Amino acid sequence: MIADIRAHAATIGRDLTGFDFAPQQGISIARTRSEAKERFLQSQLWHHLNSLKTSTLKFQDLSAVEQHSFIGTPDDIIARIREYREVGVTSLPGLIFAVNTPREALEAMELFASTVLPAVKKL
Repeated sequence: MIADIRAHAATIGRDLTGFDFAPQQGISIARTRSEAKERFLQSQLWHHLNSLKTSTLKFQDLSAVEQHSFIGTPDDIIARIREYREVGVTSLPGLIFAVNTPREALEAMELFASTVLPAVKKL
């Protein structure tokens, strides 16, 4: 998609040098993939997205949300961030943790900070 944006910009004479590609992503991180997926599907974020399927997300396939979100173990998340980086994403300032309580948010953020951040800083 980013390559398409760059190609279109070039055809209309726009230079995207220095342009920040920064998608907003849902994230559900856990020690196992099944736990991460279960948390995502039970989260307020998932319920909110489902509530939008008759309006804002009317023409979007919600099953794709799971494919495009960061759901899985720390290694899964690192691999997804690497994939995003390889296609031109420059930053991820809009990570939305798929949680239901402040405690879950802290646990997810601590796991992300202790496992994913050190790995992606090297990218």
